[in-house]
Amino acid sequence: MTNDRLKKTNADIANLVSKNDRCIWARFAVWSVLVMAFYLLMLYNSVLEYKGGFWALILLPIIPCAVFLLVGGLRLFDPAFEGRVTKVVFSVRFEVSNNPRLLYSDATTKRVGTSSMRARQVNYTKFFVTDRFGKQHRYAVQLPNNRTDLGIKVGDRIRKYHGLPYPILLSNPTSICPVCGHVNQKNDPVCYDCSFSVVKET
Repeated sequence: MTNDRLKKTNADIANLVSKNDRCIWARFAVWSVLVMAFYLLMLYNSVLEYKGGFWALILLPIIPCAVFLLVGGLRLFDPAFEGRVTKVVFSVRFEVSNNPRLLYSDATTKRVGTSSMRARQVNYTKFFVTDRFGKQHRYAVQLPNNRTDLGIKVGDRIRKYHGLPYPILLSNPTSICPVCGHVNQKNDPVCYDCSFSVVKET
């Protein structure tokens, strides 16, 4: 499944996904050239001298692969699918930092020895989905605004688009925004939270 449906019904969201994909490719191209140039100009001869020609050459394909991962290239392979939810798992993670510049509006401060640690709770939901071909899909989403669920339960049909973090809930009077996760009414023209158009298809 591609995002062709979105291009017809929600062009603004489809354009956002295309723009994000193009940005990843652009960052990959720029950083690959810079890192490869630095390696060839500054490090290649040293590696050739101390490690030999094999290692000097083997690093040439490894460098762009590493850059691809660092710029978020795996998001280009984010799958799209549609199916029925068979299991929903809720989990919690705490993000902790002692950096005073890291300010979370929903963070709490705790003293640890002589330093102050700032932490916030981040809620996640993992969905297990079976499509009409019987294939199993698993993916996790970070819940917006510290919510504990997206209103999706076992037995619901959902559709996940490429490049968008949140699924849309099918055959339901409400619509989950695939961009920000806010729940809107399907007769709303735009999302109340992010102002992207509401996906109305069922």
